[in-house]
Amino acid sequence: MATTFSHSPFWRRWIPALAFGLLFLGCLVVLGLQTTELLDLRRQNEQLLSAAASLEDLSREHARLLEPDLAGTAGQSEAQRQELQKLRAEAERLRPLAQQLQVLRAENARLRAGAAAAAAGSAALDDDPFAMQAERANAIRCVSNIKQLGLAARMWANDHGTTLLPLDFLQMRNELSTPKILTCPSDSGRSPATSWENFDGSSVSYELPSVTPDERDPYIVYSRCRVHGHVGLCDGSAIEGRNLAVKPVLQDGNLKFLKNANAR
Repeated sequence: MATTFSHSPFWRRWIPALAFGLLFLGCLVVLGLQTTELLDLRRQNEQLLSAAASLEDLSREHARLLEPDLAGTAGQSEAQRQELQKLRAEAERLRPLAQQLQVLRAENARLRAGAAAAAAGSAALDDDPFAMQAERANAIRCVSNIKQLGLAARMWANDHGTTLLPLDFLQMRNELSTPKILTCPSDSGRSPATSWENFDGSSVSYELPSVTPDERDPYIVYSRCRVHGHVGLCDGSAIEGRNLAVKPVLQDGNLKFLKNANAR
């Protein structure tokens, strides 16, 4: 009886060996890439350490140069010392101006925010004619409040024999009929005070932005509404915010119009 042998193809016998070889080669490639990346990271780390050391040396050198050299200071010429004194005096003179500029910038930013809020409120009112009429009435009442504040302030100044108007609402409580007029009708975030006994200042919608409001200067702003932007001048007149032909500027601590405005 004859025995039959089956011979498998040559390439099938070498598949396991080839697969193992390919796997081994792939591991070598991955290991090589990781080794290269590790070496690159090590070089970068060494470069960073070197740069940090250089920066530290530069920092120490800079600190050494900034140390006061007493011997050099003692040997300065008289002209240099005088020049230094002049520069210090000039810096002292400019410091109040810089502070005033910061106050003015803050005031401008506040005015821009108020104008943006007013514009947003106006856009919302455009769709409701009844709300527009109500807001217009509130704006007129606000102007009336500002005029009453100006009149009360001038009465207080006359009673106390001074040209400067008061800088506190409580100072002229006797001249004001009620603390309710200190709340703008459109200021929904505040509740009017019903009497001076329960008045704590939280109901006030108006501000007194000037440091030395002089009733002899009609261009100084005495009071201003935070909601509408209406202003009351030291002569007792009032200007609606939308009718301001020019914006007041801060001058010598006073918010002032530099030229005539169309007051009512």
